Amino acid sequence: ALWDTRSVGHALCGTRALWDTRSASHMQSMRQPAAEVFRKHRCDGSPKGYVQPMRLYLGHMSALRAWRQVRQGRLPVPRRSACRSVADPATSAVELAHCGLGPLADTTPPDEATCILRGCARDPSDGPQAPLGQLDVLVAKRSQRHRIKGVRHHLLTGKFPEGSFFLLANGVYLPSPELLLTLLSSNLSPWELIALAYELCGSYCLDPSLEAGFASHLEPLTSVDAIKRFLMEAKGLRGSARVGEVLHHLRDGSASPRESDLAMLLGLSPKEGGYWMGDFTLNADLLFQGEDAKLTGGTNRSPDILFCGTSVICEYDSRTFHANEEELERDKDRADGLRAIGYEVVTASSLHFRSQADMMRLMKRLSRCLRTSVESEDPEVRAARAKLLGWMRSPNHQPM
Repeated sequence: ALWDTRSVGHALCGTRALWDTRSASHMQSMRQPAAEVFRKHRCDGSPKGYVQPMRLYLGHMSALRAWRQVRQGRLPVPRRSACRSVADPATSAVELAHCGLGPLADTTPPDEATCILRGCARDPSDGPQAPLGQLDVLVAKRSQRHRIKGVRHHLLTGKFPEGSFFLLANGVYLPSPELLLTLLSSNLSPWELIALAYELCGSYCLDPSLEAGFASHLEPLTSVDAIKRFLMEAKGLRGSARVGEVLHHLRDGSASPRESDLAMLLGLSPKEGGYWMGDFTLNADLLFQGEDAKLTGGTNRSPDILFCGTSVICEYDSRTFHANEEELERDKDRADGLRAIGYEVVTASSLHFRSQADMMRLMKRLSRCLRTSVESEDPEVRAARAKLLGWMRSPNHQPM
């Protein structure tokens, strides 16, 4: 017999019989879609006829996949919820089967919530027809963590700042981008954590199903300031200290994964594998008027990297967006226009990620423009830089 977590107390008192999974009544209830379960479930101890809505809280990598699909328009835009804690979560095998998950999932017809959850449990690099992987679900109590095939429970207790949860569809909730970053921090290395934060604060999201490996020209999910505010309001939350430690490396506005890699190299200290030469912005607007606008070919330019308080710019030329000759010529013309009005423009490309020598050549060009030095004879610095570049050269090094 399958034990429902809400049945145990009644069964021990002899007031409620256990349901056999083969009974007709049980099988009929198992055919209810997820939305019906979320609406009709009544918690023990509540007045007769009272409806206590069930909620399923996605967490960790499943929530990240959901947000990535939302950004690309594949899932409905979630609504900010007044919910501030993981309340009344669906956790047992029976409840999750109604959502199309776990070992009993085949008895459930798909509905909107079911399709969403199954999509979040599937690795996007495996394609839409691949078998389901693990679905990450948040629960509020240790007793709600069950061993269920295809489901991984994560304990999340306490109350969180307003806006920490979003309603996606039919009782399915997502953690806010700021809370999600904090939840994932314990599973990621510092470099992976920074890379993920750049994605959430940038205008792209990873998607291995696309030829480029990512979708671009998207609205950012959050910002550095929003993450800071969340951390101040969520003091004591596990993972918040780790996020706080890497936050000063982060900048808003990255437009691609490689741009984020370049920003990490420029934002980290030498001992951390980077080439810190001063603060900078990503894709910030430069406004021009009069003769300057004529020389640059427009009143607005958004250089990939602009070092603050200087006229030094670093542009990343990507094969993805500069595949034809006309685009290459247009980029060259923009760079020439910026040089004509006094900016120093250094161009980076995939070539510089091929070896340590190639990367050092790029960094020396920037350091000369900035009148500083990046060379170091310290073995610890050399090893850290080699390790960071090696990580960036590995396929799918950013969290998927």
